[in-house]
Amino acid sequence: QFLRSPALIRAYGGGVGGGKSFAMCQAVFDYALDYPGMTALIARDAHTSITGTTRKTMLTQVIPENAGLIEHKKQSQGEDYIRLFNGSVIHFIGMDDPYRWYSSEISVFALDEAQEITNFESEKVIRLLNRLRERCPA
Repeated sequence: QFLRSPALIRAYGGGVGGGKSFAMCQAVFDYALDYPGMTALIARDAHTSITGTTRKTMLTQVIPENAGLIEHKKQSQGEDYIRLFNGSVIHFIGMDDPYRWYSSEISVFALDEAQEITNFESEKVIRLLNRLRERCPA
């Protein structure tokens, strides 16, 4: 139901190993395929925590390996993203340093492990939600 929901804001909860991160990654990947050239942010409390978890889920369980869907990957010099063959870009960011995105236009914002976000960081989440201004082509 999560993946089929037409809601603009969705939440998915449950126990450990229930597939929450997988479902979120699948939803973002589906949007990236459906809307060429779109920009997505997937965030977690800290960038160090997203690299070995959510990013790994996206690259090993969601995007089919050797399918030619990824045009470019970068994970260095403060950047962490994958660009798909259709120009869509999925960025992996930490809420410990989201400031560079405050002046960007994005299409999709996904937050993994939301319970890790502190009251201070919740302000950052709201600021990023306000950056959902990039229009996806119909």
